[in-house]
Amino acid sequence: RFLCPDRGGYQHGARAVSAVRRERHGVGTWVMIIRGVDVASYQTPSRELLDSWIEAGAQLLVVRAYQLGEEAGLQEITRQWFDLAQDAGIWAWPYAWLYSTVPPEVSVREALDLTRSCGGDARLLALDCEEYGDEPGPSIDQILIAAGECYRQRAQPIIYSRAGWLRQRRDLWRLAGLPGWLAQYDSDPVLIVADDAGLQLVGKQYTSLPVDWSVWDIDALNELVGVDPCRSLRDGLATLVGAKPYRPPSKRRLREILEGV
Repeated sequence: RFLCPDRGGYQHGARAVSAVRRERHGVGTWVMIIRGVDVASYQTPSRELLDSWIEAGAQLLVVRAYQLGEEAGLQEITRQWFDLAQDAGIWAWPYAWLYSTVPPEVSVREALDLTRSCGGDARLLALDCEEYGDEPGPSIDQILIAAGECYRQRAQPIIYSRAGWLRQRRDLWRLAGLPGWLAQYDSDPVLIVADDAGLQLVGKQYTSLPVDWSVWDIDALNELVGVDPCRSLRDGLATLVGAKPYRPPSKRRLREILEGV
């Protein structure tokens, strides 16, 4: 029996097991992976659609938590996706865009407040760091401020981006060791990326067709939310990958983040 992080006892038995692939990619470490989908306003909330993803192997849903300053009505889409996830019994937590023109601490608070009001899991928040039209995306200072606000809100930040975008930031080293969810569209659902940009890789978004699919290190996610890793599947159903095992930031590193170092 497979247990996702225990918030309400989400369980997926044979369906979860079938989604874990066993593959050898050279010498590496044993990492247990699960698959998930991230959604926004581009996907009209639908139980039929969510069920089709679950049948295809999705075991978690990452939902865009829209902020008050974004287009009216989008927060209702966030609520509907969280409601559908609860009805389906699938683990769901939020992600939020970081804009250069919006105070990052405000973006974090609004995303987490909305998630809590929807009954979503606010113990994790993915911070979407990239360009958006004419919006260049956040600076490293803004990302660190957002990460620090997550910790103050008792949430764990995960940096979502592309390695190419991150590498354009001269002070990228200041994010070293933070959990990372990186986009690399190679259509390969294995937790390996060509460049981790110095982050601790916990997830990889490997395709956007027909919807955004990712693979996740479930032990790392469990550790982030303070739940003992699922050891029952590790021996026979883990996936051998070349990624480094997740190591959470040290207390000193967390203090530096909170102080904006």
